[in-house]
This record gives sequence, structure tokens and C-alpha cells, in this order.
Amino acid sequence: MLSPSAAASLPIAAFAAAAWMWPRVPHRAALAGAATAFAAALLFDEAGAAADAVWRSLWIAGPMSLVIVAGVVLRDASPPVVDASAAGDRDDARTRHRKLYVACFLLGPFFECAVGFGIGTMLALPFILAAGWSGARAVALGMLAQSFVPWGALAIGTMASAAIADLPPLALGIAAADSTAFLLPAFLAVFWWLTRDQKVAPAQYLEDALWLAATWGAVRVASEFLTPDIAGLAAIGAVLAVRGFADGGRIDANLWHRFWPYLVLVPLLVCVRLVAPIADLLKQVAIPTATDLAPFAPFHHAAFWLGLVAVAACAAQGRNVAASVGSAIVTARGALIAGFAFILFGEMLARPGFAQILVTAAEHAAGASALLLAPLLAGFGGAMTGSALAANAMALPLTLPLWGSDALGGTGLQTAIAAAFTALSPSRVALAVSLVGLAGGLGLAYRAVAPLAAGLVLASFVAFAAERI
Repeated sequence: MLSPSAAASLPIAAFAAAAWMWPRVPHRAALAGAATAFAAALLFDEAGAAADAVWRSLWIAGPMSLVIVAGVVLRDASPPVVDASAAGDRDDARTRHRKLYVACFLLGPFFECAVGFGIGTMLALPFILAAGWSGARAVALGMLAQSFVPWGALAIGTMASAAIADLPPLALGIAAADSTAFLLPAFLAVFWWLTRDQKVAPAQYLEDALWLAATWGAVRVASEFLTPDIAGLAAIGAVLAVRGFADGGRIDANLWHRFWPYLVLVPLLVCVRLVAPIADLLKQVAIPTATDLAPFAPFHHAAFWLGLVAVAACAAQGRNVAASVGSAIVTARGALIAGFAFILFGEMLARPGFAQILVTAAEHAAGASALLLAPLLAGFGGAMTGSALAANAMALPLTLPLWGSDALGGTGLQTAIAAAFTALSPSRVALAVSLVGLAGGLGLAYRAVAPLAAGLVLASFVAFAAERI
């Protein structure tokens, strides 16, 4: 019979082997690891714990899946894209720079918060191209729209991480925001590096830094009152509106027709969460879930309201709702499977105690340095899967014992790092390459993104050091 150490290493070995065989479909690796962990659990008479892990995984992944499907329906039902290039050739260098900033750090992140899965990059790229950028640099600039991914797709990664780590979502949102403050300068530095050929006054760089600081500050303040699923959307939406007024409406005046569903969604979600009588009424309908998870209140969950707005957008476009939902499920099936697969993999590692065995082995081998596994696994997982949810589902069972009493700060750090590194994931970069029509493909794109990778690695270890002080 296998020893506990050997059994604990088998799921990781199965995951690594499957990831090597199917590098473009990481959910297969997660399923291979989860299945191996389930089999090993049965060997140790842990069938009850394994079944509980599957049940818990379903309740964590289920609401997140509703957000994914509703988000895709809303994306597909939005009116056609307005031509962003109409006035691009007439703008001076400063105006082009400011439009580019808005595309990379406000428009892109706002729609990433609303829908996720690279939609921020997809919607930012037309404005990046209109500002005069093309080719590999345009791809790299598009990746900057991933700068606020801890709140992406209504923060499904952060909300799921809170459930996995058994932490309050509000507190985890604050912790993730604090760690994100150390990562944002890397995104801004890369923005300046990529736009270094523009002839703009030095004061413009100060303006960029102040706007990014204001955006982070708005998210941080919103996180004190709103759970992560709507904090980022509300805060960045508010800053985007202020920036629009500051620019005289020149940058986004033509966007209202395209993006009206999102402009309805933001105040609706904020009202549902902040107006106590409405929130209390909606919470009265609640479905019991796994024993250690909060009940699921469907009418209070963001997925319901996202879906409601998506249905309204379908009706406005004359689309068949059932057909749109079916198409969205087909489009999002990879993300749906990956989300459940990685949550299940992490839960299977944690429940039979495999993670503790692996953590003990790492501590024996590396001593105090074993905690460096946390940022390394977070960054690797985010880059490989393109999902903070998947990255944390895989890594948290291994790293939570290492964080000990600082589980909240550590989970916030890992969430921020995993989210930032989604900007380097092949799925995100390939999306931008296809939209830009880059002849050199992924190889040329990754050379352009290399400064962002280097900046994020450095910023991640600075954030890690700050968390440990």
C-alpha cells in the first residue's frame, strides 16, 4: 500500500503530467489531479471527505458559472461596436496619450470587472489602435486592461477564494486591494515604457500616476462598504465618469449606445447591495449549501441581476434569449469546466490532508523559505490558467497552512498576484494577437509583453516582503 507521502505526491504528479501533455487545456490537468486525489483518498478510507469536497466544489463553482454565462450573454447582446478611430488622426500627441490611458486603465478594467475573461482587453484594443498603436505594442498595451482583475467578472476569483479559504469576502477584498497597490506601479511603468516614443510633457506622467492612484483609492474605499463582486465595478465606473467629465466627454461620448447595459447594471448592483431594506428582502430567499458555506441567496447574488440586464439587452436587440444562453454556454464551456476543475482539485488536495503532507515536506526542505511558494504558485497559476479563481483553487490548499495566522493577508496577496499574472496567460495574449492581426503571432507578442512580466515579478516580491513585515 502507498505511504501517505507517496499518495500525497500523486495528484501533483498527475496534474504536472497532464499539463505537459495538454498545455492549451489546463482544465484537463486539474481534472487529472482531482481524479487521482479522489482515488488516493479512497485508499485511505476518506470517501466521506472526498464526497464532501465534490459537494462543496459544486456550490462554490455553481454561482460563479452563472456569472460567466450571464456575462457572455450580455457581451454578445450588446449593440455593435462604435468606430473608435473616427477622430484618431486629428488628435495631438497629448490627446492620443490621454485616450490611450483611458482605454488601458479605465475602459478596459471597467468592462473586465463587469464581464471578465479578457473582455476588457477586447474592448480596449479598438481604442488603442485608434490612438495610433499597432502590432506587438498594441497587444502589450491591451494586456494592461488586466490591471484590476481581482474584481474581474464580478470578482468571481476573489469571491471563490474567500469561500475556499473560509474568509469574509469583504475583508478579503480589502486585503486584495492593499496588495494590488504594490502591483499597479508595474503596469503603469510598462505603459510609460511602451509609449516612450510619444512627445508629451513630463506633467502628463504625473497626471497618469494621479489618476491611477485615484482609481486604486476609489476601489479601496469602495471595498470598505461593498463586497468585491461589485466594489471594483462601482469604483472604476465612478472614476471613468469623472474622467469623462474632466475630458469634456471627448473620449467616451460615443460609447453610450454600445455600453448602456453596463451603465444600467452598475447602479442596479450598488442599490441591491447598499439599500438595506432591499438587500434584506432579497436575502429572505436562501438555499442551504455545503455545511461550511453561506446559504445561496439567488435574488441577492450579482449573477441574477447580471442575467436580468443580459435578458433586457437580448430583448433590445431582438435576440432569442434561450438561443443566446445556449450559445453562451458553448462559448464559455472551457471557462466553466476549468473553474470547477481547479476548485475540485484544490478541495481534493485539502480534504484528505494531502496538502498538509506536502506543506510539511516543503517546510522540511526549504525551512522559512517555504512561504515563497505562495507568490510563486499564485503567479504561475494566474499565468498558466488565465484565472485567479483557478490559480487560488489550486494553490491555497498548499499555502494556507504556511500563512498561519496571516491567512487573510496571505490570501489577499495571492489573489492580487494571480490576478495580475493573468495578463501573461496564453489565452489573453492569443485573443489580443487575433484582434490586432499580428503577423508574428504569440512569439512576437510575448517579446513585447516581457517588460510586464519582469515588472510583475519584481512587484510581486515587493508586495510579498511588505506583507511579511
